[in-house]
Amino acid sequence: MAAGLKTEVKVQALRILESISERKVSLRTLVLPQSDCVLTVLVNHEKPVGLSEQDASEIVLGSFAALLPASIGRDPQTHTEPLTLVLSICSSLVRHRRDLIVNILPHLMKLYSRVFTLFVRPRAIAGSGKLRSIVINRRPNWLGPLDEDCLDVNSAAAVARSISTLTGRTTIRRGKNDDGSKLRSSGMERDLGSLVGQLSKHAPGVLVAYTKAVADPLAGIPVGARREMEPGLFALCEAITAGGKAQYGKGPGEGVGEAFGLGEGDNSDAEYEVWVDLWQRWSKKRYAGQG
Repeated sequence: MAAGLKTEVKVQALRILESISERKVSLRTLVLPQSDCVLTVLVNHEKPVGLSEQDASEIVLGSFAALLPASIGRDPQTHTEPLTLVLSICSSLVRHRRDLIVNILPHLMKLYSRVFTLFVRPRAIAGSGKLRSIVINRRPNWLGPLDEDCLDVNSAAAVARSISTLTGRTTIRRGKNDDGSKLRSSGMERDLGSLVGQLSKHAPGVLVAYTKAVADPLAGIPVGARREMEPGLFALCEAITAGGKAQYGKGPGEGVGEAFGLGEGDNSDAEYEVWVDLWQRWSKKRYAGQG
């Protein structure tokens, strides 16, 4: 899905992917009208159980493409439907095909990391010239050109809910073979548990992406949106700790983010300040009422 496609075409493609992630499973190629976009989609089956790992990977990568920067053909106002559809696609895959998600977590984490850039707005220091244009041009073309055209607190809450689905548990119902017989399994239902073990390996990258978006010297995420995101961010902090990736005996989150680029470059002090604040807020909430 090309980043420069018109918003209505992106929305159409995402609606297709959303229906795929819920119910459709076999592949065919679709040429979207009024564009040169060739999108591989899945059709003709009733349940997502038949999705392959490659199918799930293509769905996530196609959704990610809708979030990429596009300075050409920018809409005059912000549309929230693309993000709503992307989050619905990801949450649906996590709920229905968690067994596949385990192997494509890097793609999914890359997508969630990209989401934070949709909430940043230029700081006063960016002024109204070239520096401000740099910030605005990081947005996909379905976000408007004004400072306040970043996504709002409602979208931030939706991001938190979507991320939180990663740390839940799910039961996958087995499908059937083409002849109607049950797929070979020890039982009709299979409890896949949570993704915490695998998630703890990749989640620090998402938190580092959030930290960099907040600490960016030219732009930042408004406080209201940051607070709405906290349930999802805290769920990742919990997964990292439960998965044994946190440095026990040190401060919360200490030694976790550096492998994912935390503190690199000239903005390291601001990034560490945001990082420490995030983990302290998680720790305070986690242990509130204990002791």
